[in-house]
Amino acid sequence: MTEERLQIDWGNDKLYRTQKQVERNLYDLEAWSILLRECQTKHVSEVRALYEHLITIFPSASRYWRIYIEHEMKFRNFEKVEKPLELLLVEYLELSDYLVDITNKSRIHILANDNVYEQFNYND
Repeated sequence: MTEERLQIDWGNDKLYRTQKQVERNLYDLEAWSILLRECQTKHVSEVRALYEHLITIFPSASRYWRIYIEHEMKFRNFEKVEKPLELLLVEYLELSDYLVDITNKSRIHILANDNVYEQFNYND
């Protein structure tokens, strides 16, 4: 992880140790789960870098994408999720229904993109 990601104020030693564990073993799912639970109690701007790092390690883990996107949506950061949603809509078919629902709720116009429209042949 970069220095920016190390600047998260977890507030207790156990969580700092858990983050160090993730740095030593990027695939420690138990440690990631602990950090993700704590991330959801913080403002998304404080933990965004950690989410972004997580999805680079587990790019096909729809659960992690969903947690990250929902956290951004909780703070109405539509502009922060538009590009990831577009990429996911094209790359991960199993998320398509969920992503379409999110785009409808947030009024993001991903489906107006011709490439995405052709991929899924949606009819409004």
